[in-house]
Amino acid sequence: MDWGSGTFMERLGPELASRLATAGHHRTLSKGAPLFMEGEIADRAAVVVEGRLKLVTVSTSGIESVLAIFGPGELVGEVSVFDQSPRSATVTALDRAEVIIVPRREFEHFLADNGAAALVLIRQLCDRLRSSNETRSDSSESVAVRVARRLSALAKEQINGVGNEGVELPVSQADLAGWVGASREAVARALGDLRAEGVLRTGRGRIMIDDLDTLGDRAR
Repeated sequence: MDWGSGTFMERLGPELASRLATAGHHRTLSKGAPLFMEGEIADRAAVVVEGRLKLVTVSTSGIESVLAIFGPGELVGEVSVFDQSPRSATVTALDRAEVIIVPRREFEHFLADNGAAALVLIRQLCDRLRSSNETRSDSSESVAVRVARRLSALAKEQINGVGNEGVELPVSQADLAGWVGASREAVARALGDLRAEGVLRTGRGRIMIDDLDTLGDRAR
């Protein structure tokens, strides 16, 4: 299978990726369906095959914050599997998705038997830590820049470096607001400005990118 560039499965290489895939079983999620729930015991990890998943936390006041979005080839839920603690966030499907569920025991055996895979995982965890630090530093940027940066990164992941227009992202304005840490009103204004420039269009739970180059310029 042609996994996304730079993803966990792509970094593993064909042989190791195949071994991990055969260690689990496939599961299909409808839009909005949960994969993992915050607080549950972690007994499995998952690999995204198709579609996209979002990692969210919900505050005591009911405000949802999007921590990350995962696409094909990404590994999800591995941290809680390692420390065997309850899930710290909820993972749900942004659209129809297919995943490979890998039980904890099989996942641990896979890493124990394949040292190269363990190194790939360590590098991924380092990348995510670095990304988390960068996200915190982004808080000083304007909402418009944060919105453009998130959409640009997500669009580039989806097209995997091919083409620069006509990219459809299964992200709602509410998801985007939670992801950039801003109010829905501020995000709506930022999207409105990008619409006026012809950079993107918005639909029900969808954002269509028409000019990725200009979007990238607005992200700087």
